[in-house]
Amino acid sequence: MEYGLWSEVKFVRSYTGCSVSTVMNESSDKKIDYDDPEFRITPFQQGAASCTGAVITSILVTPLDVVKIRLQAQQKALKQRKCFLYCNGLMDHICSCSPKDAFVKISRTEGITSLWSGLSPTLVLAIPATIIYFVTYEQLRLKLKDMHNQKRPPDSNDRQPYWIPLLSGATARTLCSYRC
Repeated sequence: MEYGLWSEVKFVRSYTGCSVSTVMNESSDKKIDYDDPEFRITPFQQGAASCTGAVITSILVTPLDVVKIRLQAQQKALKQRKCFLYCNGLMDHICSCSPKDAFVKISRTEGITSLWSGLSPTLVLAIPATIIYFVTYEQLRLKLKDMHNQKRPPDSNDRQPYWIPLLSGATARTLCSYRC
């Protein structure tokens, strides 16, 4: 017998195109719908989760952006034949050929922290945009699902229609691009 968080879970079912998961508990044989108001997280919790996701994503992706931008700038230098650095009578080849070389050379010449140059503006843009998008999407999706569920009989299929997440996502992205 298993112990821990998932010890009582019999099966997990999720529908394509929506974030609904239903769990059946072995002891009660009752379906748990996490979109049920009893299990919903607050907008503040949604904002905190999306903020955390934006920070982690920015920290992980910023070094890749720095390397990408340097490699793009390097292509311009290659075309102009300016890939060599003359310093103290010595000539060094400064254009790297691969992203791995770029990571190593940037870290050695400018320091490891230079891979995160530009993190501050990335966070200033990413955090509000992510919070607005995800909180708006989830709140609108739940509101539309609740309105849809009020108009149908209680014993009908509990599947969420495809248009609810589609409309919620499009509205949230439009609002986010307008506000941010």
